Amino acid sequence: MSKSRRPTLEQMPAISVVVIGADGVNSKVREAVVGPSTSRFTGAVAHRAIYPSALLDGMQVRNCTKWWGPNSHILIYYIEQSREEIYLVTSAKGAWHSQASWEFCTREEVADAFDGFHPEVRKVIDTAPQITKWPILDIEPIDTWSKDRLVLLGDACHAMMPYMASGAAMAIEDAAVLTRCLIQADDYPDAFSLYQTTRMPRVSKVQRISAENSFLRYPTDPTWVFGYDAVSVPLGSDSVSGV
Repeated sequence: MSKSRRPTLEQMPAISVVVIGADGVNSKVREAVVGPSTSRFTGAVAHRAIYPSALLDGMQVRNCTKWWGPNSHILIYYIEQSREEIYLVTSAKGAWHSQASWEFCTREEVADAFDGFHPEVRKVIDTAPQITKWPILDIEPIDTWSKDRLVLLGDACHAMMPYMASGAAMAIEDAAVLTRCLIQADDYPDAFSLYQTTRMPRVSKVQRISAENSFLRYPTDPTWVFGYDAVSVPLGSDSVSGV
């Protein structure tokens, strides 16, 4: 039996190769596209904790509720339908001097940040066995998402503040639209241009409202966020109507 042989480089079909940088806020691909741009600390930290809800001694929290203060907020919800675990995540003014991506912090630090909040919030904080603290970072906005065969998506080109929990969703939408543009366009430069034109109005609006931390703080119709369909939105400048 003869062994199959791999084709030589000359025998392989021509393939147009592109590099997609989906490597986050500290993207190395972005550096190749627009030059060095380091992430920056926004002046706010996120506290996080997950623990058994049984530690609350029977207290039932208002599930998936976001509590706002003048310069801070806290979101509390049960992890599963069984309600066996509770999760809290905050945003509060703070300092960050560590080179680590996160560190442990005391309950007292978090309690001080949410002094005067509802007793339910205070109880959830005071009960947490262990709390971590994370810096909230962003990058300077960029208006060029591609260079030659390199193209960016997600936080690599439009880092989001976490206050709408939409960073991952925007990256998934980017991927869907970029795929459509690569299929439709005659070559990758046209595809990249069409992709950026289609996506920039959408992500710019989400960036702005995320930074404001105003989404759902007041009665609002969230259809503009959740009703966007990256598979069917028109490609090109007309897609602004799908924002």
